[in-house]
Amino acid sequence: MGCVRSVVLVLAAVVVAACSGSGGGGPGPVGPLEFDVRVTIPPNEGVQVGRPFAIRVDFFVPGTTEPFAVPTSESVSVSIASGDGSLSGTLQLSGDGTATLVFDRLAIDRTGDVQLEVRVSSPEVPAVVTDPFSVGQALDFEFVDPRTVAYAGVPYDVRLRVVEAGTGVALVPDYPVEATLQSDNGEIRIAAVDASGEVAFQGLVESAGVTTTGWTVSAFGFPTVALAAVPVEVLTVAGLSITGSDLVGGDFQVTGTIVGSTSGLPAVDVPDLTVEISSAGGALTGTTNGTSNGSAFSIGPMQLVAAGDFTLEVDGPHFAVPVGIVTRASYALVGTTAGPTTALPNEPLGPFPVQLVDAFGIGFAGAAD
Repeated sequence: MGCVRSVVLVLAAVVVAACSGSGGGGPGPVGPLEFDVRVTIPPNEGVQVGRPFAIRVDFFVPGTTEPFAVPTSESVSVSIASGDGSLSGTLQLSGDGTATLVFDRLAIDRTGDVQLEVRVSSPEVPAVVTDPFSVGQALDFEFVDPRTVAYAGVPYDVRLRVVEAGTGVALVPDYPVEATLQSDNGEIRIAAVDASGEVAFQGLVESAGVTTTGWTVSAFGFPTVALAAVPVEVLTVAGLSITGSDLVGGDFQVTGTIVGSTSGLPAVDVPDLTVEISSAGGALTGTTNGTSNGSAFSIGPMQLVAAGDFTLEVDGPHFAVPVGIVTRASYALVGTTAGPTTALPNEPLGPFPVQLVDAFGIGFAGAAD
């Protein structure tokens, strides 16, 4: 948003007190009362047709920055000095004993360049004519793919586009626009509308313990827009399953879905998240971590190096608690023999050594399950 601009002019307001009493007694006349006036107007661009804006009139002791209290006997008015259209709103204010008057909720009903005139009621005081500023078409913000849920600890973005008021047609403003987002939980962000006419507030994060959040977005000249509060959920996993080999040393994968712990619904519009698999028995090897693809994940291949029942724990940095799934790994043993393949009459037969090997041909040295 551009800087506000101001016009300074020394004005002379005349206040005369009548003499009282006889013989010249009592107070004498009071001379001209002088004060400086500074008019602060909107940026050169950003005022929108039919939309409210404000100007500020400040009063100072001449040649200083010391505020000057304007008496209630003075009235100050504002009007259009040049440009098309009509000015509406509060167009006249009386001094209120302070050094500032604000004409708020002014509006102009035509587009184009405009200059305003600020006039003090005292006839000795010349009017102040402002620098010109532009009145443009009416624009609105519109949320893009508005969120329906947020997840504690998981960064998310809020995006809006600029549209023509009344039609909703997307437009790119021909002047710089800065927008401010404020969440219901107190976070404030400022971002600029980009060359495509959109503004993105990125990397917003809700804390654990927060149950809802909403957003309000504003910019000079634009009506404020708000998105109603949505739930904030903690993530967990559901639908865990194990596919692949159930043998000791065999490859298998763990698959599942990342969901909101309250709704149980698959997580939406989340970045890829880290998922880690561990075994309480320490018998797990292989690929035990990876990233999700949206709300779905498949981790592996991994192997169990011992037989028995094991609980595999699935966890991640944003999950409420680890979630377990029980699996069993077994040996598949085969006996192999060696020895004579023919027999001679009245001769001993053998020996026939027997060796147990697992399904991968590795000699078995431990106890079978």
